[in-house]
Amino acid sequence: MLKVFTLIIVLSFSVFIFAQNAESGFYFGYQPGASLLSTPETATQTGQSALKGSRRYSFSYNVNAGYQYRLKCNLLLGWEIAYQDDGFSTLTYASGNEYKITSTDVSFLLTTTYNITNDYNVFLKGGITSVTQEYSIYNISRPSGIDPFSKTQEILPVISLGLGYKIAGSFDLYLAYRHLFGNDLSGTDDAFIATSLTVGSNQSIYKDVARIDAVHLGLKYNFK
Repeated sequence: MLKVFTLIIVLSFSVFIFAQNAESGFYFGYQPGASLLSTPETATQTGQSALKGSRRYSFSYNVNAGYQYRLKCNLLLGWEIAYQDDGFSTLTYASGNEYKITSTDVSFLLTTTYNITNDYNVFLKGGITSVTQEYSIYNISRPSGIDPFSKTQEILPVISLGLGYKIAGSFDLYLAYRHLFGNDLSGTDDAFIATSLTVGSNQSIYKDVARIDAVHLGLKYNFK
């Protein structure tokens, strides 16, 4: 992990050193929206009571900062570092038992932006992200209620694309779609337990990182 982030820092400074010109600049962005975690949506566990409900969509947000360099009249290249809270998913039984998966990630992306007009642009971002997902169970049979949680971490590819609009001065409004290339864990909880969970006497070991799709409406400030 340390080697990966050392490489990110070196690449970031390399782009900064070789890309300086009067039309280049740093930016900062914030984008709230919604994420879909590819986790179980139906319950079939033997011995469990009926399924009360499942939730795979939740609020998520992304905070990012980067640098872009105008390569040609309408084309800009750059890099971006971002933190994303991917939200959570839950599966709740009528008994009151519930499992929950939460996800966050930190990513380094290379960016390409093309100005269609003076006001509109399209962009594509791609790179790697360090994803951390936590699995926990609320179990009404335990005194504390919460079973010990399990955490898994993985470095995975991620892409984002979208449409931007210059609203005023240094501010851009943009709509973005983001895809994190994790595992498809949707389907039944039995399949999830068979492939992604090792259940021990004291703890369930969560092994796989779920795939995540997100749509965000963001605001970006360009430093000039």
